[in-house]
Amino acid sequence: MSMKYKYAPLTEPDGIRLIELQPALESSAPIRYKLVHANLSRFGGDDILNHYMALSYVWGCPDKTRRVWINGTSLEITANLFSALCNIPDETRALLLWADGICINQSDSDEKRLQIAIMGQIYSGALHTIIYLGLAAIDSAEFQCITALRQSCN
Repeated sequence: MSMKYKYAPLTEPDGIRLIELQPALESSAPIRYKLVHANLSRFGGDDILNHYMALSYVWGCPDKTRRVWINGTSLEITANLFSALCNIPDETRALLLWADGICINQSDSDEKRLQIAIMGQIYSGALHTIIYLGLAAIDSAEFQCITALRQSCN
């Protein structure tokens, strides 16, 4: 039986958690992440080296979950968030990412209320925001377009 992830409290008014995505060296490896605390005031300005990305995604069915490994312990997340995370990792460098389903303790109503209140700052402070709508069906025009773009880049 695996241990479930236990959130450490956020202690600063502008405190957030960020997911540290490690390079995806093998697509078959289990997804393992590190969750780090940061302050929004640390990010901003024109500093392109010290930044994070934000993820906006469709939560989907709360009953369809997948397991990820955060700091060596397991955390259940929605299948849609899992799918988004599988499509984000870079093969060469670590990335910092904010995604509400992991970065906010969903079991803590007070924390959720405080984090929702600063979501505008979280998204505006991100260098990029990734909007993930889900996987495209193989026979869709979107999938064909993505496939053609990937082939033209190789």
